[in-house]
Amino acid sequence: MTFKCLTENQRQDIAIFLLEKSKDGVLHHGSVNEAADKWKVDRKTISILWRRATKERPLDESLNVKSKRFGNTNKKRIMPNLDYIKSLKFSERSTIERLSLKTGVSVGTVHSWVVNGFLKPHSSPLHPQLTDQNKVNRMKFCINSLIVDQSAAITFKDMRKIVHIDEKWFYLSRTNHKYYVVEGEELPYRSCKSKRYILQK
Repeated sequence: MTFKCLTENQRQDIAIFLLEKSKDGVLHHGSVNEAADKWKVDRKTISILWRRATKERPLDESLNVKSKRFGNTNKKRIMPNLDYIKSLKFSERSTIERLSLKTGVSVGTVHSWVVNGFLKPHSSPLHPQLTDQNKVNRMKFCINSLIVDQSAAITFKDMRKIVHIDEKWFYLSRTNHKYYVVEGEELPYRSCKSKRYILQK
């Protein structure tokens, strides 16, 4: 256990114990080891506490054994306004950075909301919106790709003879989005007839 992990009461008890084991500001031999064993801490921790407790201490002043830990260790946790977050567009909470900007808190605070379960990431894939005719056409394509020989063995046609044309466009909607949503919130459902029907620019 380190000095920072000790409570104020523990540090005060250790300081009083050492004071009783000292004379004119000098500890008796073995007092540091005895205190370390009693409170299950390192000898260095006891030495730091003793130096801090006795440094420039007036006779009428109590021992100063407060921790010098940086920051406010009792800082109140910032709770999320879930109703406000739910009112945001999904595009405004697609990343922790965007959500941080909309809520006015730090990125670390938003991340802590996710870690503590107030928010959860949700992937929103683009689902196919197939018509009955689409399904028939796909089935026909699969059937036409098969070869049945004289022994009734079924194999696929050599796909190396088929050319698929791939055009490079910038789609106005991605096939997969990620949002941060509140527990129990209705999740977005996105669909289109096929990727070829996504608006392009």
